[in-house]
Amino acid sequence: MTKDKSGDEIQRLRACQEALERNKLLAEFFTLNRDRLRSMVQLRLHPLVRARVDPSDVLQEAFLKACQKLGRYLEKPAVPFSIWLRRITGYALWSVHRDHLGAGARAAQREVVLGDGHAPAPSSVSLSERWIARDPSPIQK
Repeated sequence: MTKDKSGDEIQRLRACQEALERNKLLAEFFTLNRDRLRSMVQLRLHPLVRARVDPSDVLQEAFLKACQKLGRYLEKPAVPFSIWLRRITGYALWSVHRDHLGAGARAAQREVVLGDGHAPAPSSVSLSERWIARDPSPIQK
């Protein structure tokens, strides 16, 4: 995206009188950049997080943040519009990583895969047999 095109996007966004109209235009511009942003997210999404989060979820969060921050950006755009969208998307990706990799008990690193990944999911009976203590119960002693 050239600098001139970015300037046109900024001028069109500034010309919007209502927030709903501005958000619709932002959605249009976001869609035009979606493939590039999705590629960026897919390339940088940690494999453990990828099992939990789809890149579309990251893009949705990025769009919501862009809607919230658009007014401030339009007051004094320091970077071209497409770069601003990439920055917002990068922050959304960082936030997803923080939530899933640094989440203590919910951290993706703590997940345990049951089975070898090729067999069907274990049944509740096989899981209970796996976790039942091998020692006799107090009644059996």
